[in-house]
Amino acid sequence: MQSTPLISVIVPVYNAEQHLPQCLDSLLKQTYSNIEVICIDDKSSDNSWISLSQYAQVDSRIIPIQLETNSGAGVARDTGIIKARGEFIMFVDADDFIENDHISCYVNTANKDTDIILASYYINKNNRDKLIPSPDSPYTSWLRTSPCIRLYRTEFLRCNNINFRGERYYEDIVFNYRCMVNNPSVLIIPYAGYHYCVNDLSVTQKKQDTLPNYAANIENHRKFWEEIKSKKLPQEIYDILEYSYTQNLTIGMLYNIKRSNMEDYTCFLQLRNELLNDAFPNHAKNKFIGISKLPEEYPNIRFVLAIYQFIEKIHLERLLLKLLA
Repeated sequence: MQSTPLISVIVPVYNAEQHLPQCLDSLLKQTYSNIEVICIDDKSSDNSWISLSQYAQVDSRIIPIQLETNSGAGVARDTGIIKARGEFIMFVDADDFIENDHISCYVNTANKDTDIILASYYINKNNRDKLIPSPDSPYTSWLRTSPCIRLYRTEFLRCNNINFRGERYYEDIVFNYRCMVNNPSVLIIPYAGYHYCVNDLSVTQKKQDTLPNYAANIENHRKFWEEIKSKKLPQEIYDILEYSYTQNLTIGMLYNIKRSNMEDYTCFLQLRNELLNDAFPNHAKNKFIGISKLPEEYPNIRFVLAIYQFIEKIHLERLLLKLLA
């Protein structure tokens, strides 16, 4: 591997003019300078494209690309993957920022056999950081699904046809599945330099129709299962994939029902059960489900999933969902 390989940083941008300066400045101030920053403007309706164009005039490492129609983060990232010239690819969201040594800490640990490098990160809320660790464990790379805390070898993605399939919703989760079933060489480093910013003003407490989003999540999972169901997966990968499906579809169902304005919650349950029972008929007995199991998992998720499994076992899940709704 070259001592200073080119790193392609892909930034999907949509109506992000307020946050772009902080994001782009953090990229251009990197101690590792051999980068190209591919900014995909998803047909923003604000001044994001103007801001990108201005940055590109000042620093040629900024490469702005504007999509003809608003297509979602999946298409934007896929466009970046196609355009990337670097040996490695990194994703940064336009409303987030990274530490000055972020890229160098990843690159300096890479070797010729590394396909993915994974690190910890911060959730930044009201300008306060909370560390979210990524334990050095074989299962962590299944449970920390965000592409923004990883460095990917470009050849690994392209040779295995790994991309976001242009999906608009929940594209990160299935993208990670697609990576992990291809048995990548993963390195987890003891570092945190990515700041995932949460804006309280962007989160509404108002009930809304969340069924389309959850249905999109189900459809993404269904499509991926169709991709791989004929493959003979090693038992260890099958077990963690079964857990991941159960976890994501169950937690997603509970979250969306709580936010939904629909009185009939059973459609969420039907979508979940149909896919899980078809793809993983024994999912309720998955060995990773339990309050004291899979310590790499977030504690609150372990707890909720274990409780739901028990309630489902005694056939009271509909009562639980009714109370939640």
